Amino acid sequence: SVLALNGKIRKAGKKMFASNGKKADFASALESCEEAGGTLATPMSEEENKAIMDIVRQYNQYAYLGIKECETSGQFTYITGVPLSYTKWDQDE
Repeated sequence: SVLALNGKIRKAGKKMFASNGKKADFASALESCEEAGGTLATPMSEEENKAIMDIVRQYNQYAYLGIKECETSGQFTYITGVPLSYTKWDQDE
């Protein structure tokens, strides 16, 4: 299936970020991304993070990222299992 994005795409480097603006749980959001040939956003640079934030601001709601917490509390990886190479946590996050 193809997402009807109507200009709601942001580019950063070789990546494209998009949202259909619909609210969903993590599993449904991941499935929608995979059906469109992608995956949940995994920001790996400030430029990519800004592209994601532009979309978040456009819809004025939270977005899921392709990041998961490991069995060790406070340790995170991308959903692929690769350790995070970029983080920008707010204080106390």
